[in-house]
Amino acid sequence: MSDIRSGDLQSPALVDLGSADASPRPLDGVRVVEIGMWHAAPCAGAILGDLGADVIKVETMDGDPLRNSGLLGPMRNVESLDKPGWNVSFETANRSKRAICLDITQHEGRDVFNRLLETADIFITNLRPLAKQKLGIAYELLAEQFPRLVHLSVSGFGNEGPLAKLSGYDPAGPSNLRHDVLHAGCRTGDDAAHSS
Repeated sequence: MSDIRSGDLQSPALVDLGSADASPRPLDGVRVVEIGMWHAAPCAGAILGDLGADVIKVETMDGDPLRNSGLLGPMRNVESLDKPGWNVSFETANRSKRAICLDITQHEGRDVFNRLLETADIFITNLRPLAKQKLGIAYELLAEQFPRLVHLSVSGFGNEGPLAKLSGYDPAGPSNLRHDVLHAGCRTGDDAAHSS
């Protein structure tokens, strides 16, 4: 931890999560700071990293929950892989990134996080609105301190409306929509016969 406290953001505390080849890419020179978990924000960060951005994933001290779970689950006891606990879902969503674990609710972690944002062009998160407020990372809270920062907030159900505060995961979207919304424009039986 001494390298984090010293402010050396190029230190071994930032773990390289894998990157593509070194040829010039469209987002070379762009720095992205991401606080995201599972897939939505991490996949957005991975794509920006693939395009050349320097993406720094900030995880809680426990790490992204996808590290040890996911659609394919932990890839344990697989002879062809050389890393115990390797998870293809996590690796796919977090390629082309470096990562650091910080507790941004504590002064030391928040200081490091703020130094990262001072050098960032883009901030990505997929936390719910209440969590962003509690952590002090909602747009209106960061915009004042970091006015040039582009803020990308990925949500399951949008920023406004009755479902905005809910968490979302891809299969949750369709399951929460009403049947008639899902099948709008598809008429069968009596409805089709009476429509002409």
